[in-house]
Amino acid sequence: MDKLGINLQAFLSQLVIFAVVFFVLAKMVYPKFLQMLDERRKKIQEGIEKADTVANELATIEQTKKQEMVKTQQESSLIIKQAREEAEAIKKSVLEEATQKSRQIIATTEQELEKKKQEAIKEFSNSAVELAMLAVKNIIKTDTINIDQNKILLESVEEFKRTYQRGQ
Repeated sequence: MDKLGINLQAFLSQLVIFAVVFFVLAKMVYPKFLQMLDERRKKIQEGIEKADTVANELATIEQTKKQEMVKTQQESSLIIKQAREEAEAIKKSVLEEATQKSRQIIATTEQELEKKKQEAIKEFSNSAVELAMLAVKNIIKTDTINIDQNKILLESVEEFKRTYQRGQ
């Protein structure tokens, strides 16, 4: 082996040192290194799984959020529509009630006006009749000679009474 340039004693000593280092590394360092790599791989895998889970949960939450927004918008639209319908119904009811009350007030006022008109006509007629009768009495007292005038006045008074009675 000397011919090859290999020193057998150095080779064997290096071989023994290599075997000792390999044995120490294989028994003490390498298992710990592999264990550390496995733990790191597991942590990375768990992190990826957690990230996927969180991403899925986030997507689910986003979808739920969108559904809730749509549902809320629909509900708010329905509430607004119902409120408008109720307001319109109340408006219509109030308007009808006001119209009825105004018609009732107008009817009552017309009745009162007609009643007062009839009273005024009656009062005027009574006053006119009294005035005419008083005039007739005065004429009769002052002029008893002229009977034709009295007759004309009495006929006028009677005709006035008939006209008044037809007006009622």
